[in-house]
Amino acid sequence: MTNSKHLVKCPFYEYEKVNFVKCEDVKRIFKSVKEKDDYMYKFCDVNWMKCEHALRLHHAYEEGRDMEEVKIESLKSENRKLERRLKQAEARNEAKDEEIRKLRNRCKGYEQYRDKYLQLAAHEKKVYEEITAMTTMYEARFAYLMSTRCDYCSGNEDPILNEKEMEEWSKGKEFAIIADKVEDDKVVQWRAIVRLQDDQDDDTTESEDEEEQSEDSDEPEDRQTDDRPEH
Repeated sequence: MTNSKHLVKCPFYEYEKVNFVKCEDVKRIFKSVKEKDDYMYKFCDVNWMKCEHALRLHHAYEEGRDMEEVKIESLKSENRKLERRLKQAEARNEAKDEEIRKLRNRCKGYEQYRDKYLQLAAHEKKVYEEITAMTTMYEARFAYLMSTRCDYCSGNEDPILNEKEMEEWSKGKEFAIIADKVEDDKVVQWRAIVRLQDDQDDDTTESEDEEEQSEDSDEPEDRQTDDRPEH
């Protein structure tokens, strides 16, 4: 008996569909078309006598046995095969479920780690910003003290830093404190660099301007000379 794809010689073959083969009193269901084709190439062609169901029916017809009993035996055999396949499928499903459970637990652990990392990163950022703000504030105070000498000029024994005056002085300015003198690999003198934020191209600092003005004030003024002849 022929069909569109296979040359079938088994006398008990009836017909086939996409995923099953119908034989006499037996319907074999397959998981895929390839599995069905492989089975038919193996058992439905010249080797049809290797098929247990076909062989059982063949002997039953030759011996004149009760075909109903033969069919029942064949159905029981097919049921046992289906039960084995069902148990195998259940075992595979259980293994997949266990793998899914492990993956979910692993993902949950990754999510918890990610949340902790994000919290730690946010905390570190906050601490960094606080330290930066504190550093900038103290740098402004030191620059103010070094540039104005604060109350040292008035001769007070205990100099005072006036925060309001410092804030007013630092408005519109940018400053830095750098090592000005080094001896034996140690800094022995620091220097405050102060300039207006708009004076990007002018490297002259406020402290340098004050020093230059003080030097100019110390120079003696030119005296006018009297060139009239003496009498």
